Amino acid sequence: MISTPFKLPVVWILSRWTYLILATFIVFSCEKHVYHGLIREDASPGTEVDLDMRLRVGQQGDDVCSYTVLSSMQNFPFKVIPDHSSGTARIVLGKRFNLNYERRKQYNFEIEAHGCHDDVESALESVHIDVIDVDDSALESKQRSYYAEVIEGKSYEKLIHLDVTGGEVDVFGEVCAYRILTPGVPFEVDADGFIRNTEPLDHSKKHRYSLALTTANCGSHDSERIVVDVEVKASCRPRWIGRNLFCVVTFTEL
Repeated sequence: MISTPFKLPVVWILSRWTYLILATFIVFSCEKHVYHGLIREDASPGTEVDLDMRLRVGQQGDDVCSYTVLSSMQNFPFKVIPDHSSGTARIVLGKRFNLNYERRKQYNFEIEAHGCHDDVESALESVHIDVIDVDDSALESKQRSYYAEVIEGKSYEKLIHLDVTGGEVDVFGEVCAYRILTPGVPFEVDADGFIRNTEPLDHSKKHRYSLALTTANCGSHDSERIVVDVEVKASCRPRWIGRNLFCVVTFTEL
């Protein structure tokens, strides 16, 4: 019988490749899907987390009645609600819970499903939830519109005060700039939010100004537009009529 000198190496090489293929298959088959979700930090209780795909723990068709959330947090803010008709589940923000992006930006936990009849536990599925930051420092005006009356020919240093506040108590919640968007108007705003006229107003030339303004915080976030209407009243001009002194006001048509 003629022996083949390459028989053992060939068998060894084939065994080695078989082992590598089998090991790769085991690794990929055991790899779990990580569910990724998003939720705004200002979400109200009961708001559903926006997942990248429908949550399904266990094999499709399994009768799941309940879920267990495995987390290291003592006060876990989310709850899992099963949908028995579809075999899937939803993750929602629990009651009496509020999210805060500055305190916690992410939540990582695992979910385990329980069968309805035999209470068989499924394999664990991982969930990663990102909290979406909401600009709490955005400026808000307590009034969206203001109105004032002025007498022509007078100067007003504090005609109107813009009452604007920020959402958070930090530098980004402070007002850093006031801007008048309407061009060519004889008004300006000082650093404290007071509007004043830069020149004496003349009722005969213009008796009403409508200004559009906005404010910006120190993070360069603008507030919503504010409208200011200023009505110019004609001044009283004394005039003698006969032996009597009258106050004469001349009105021009709109």
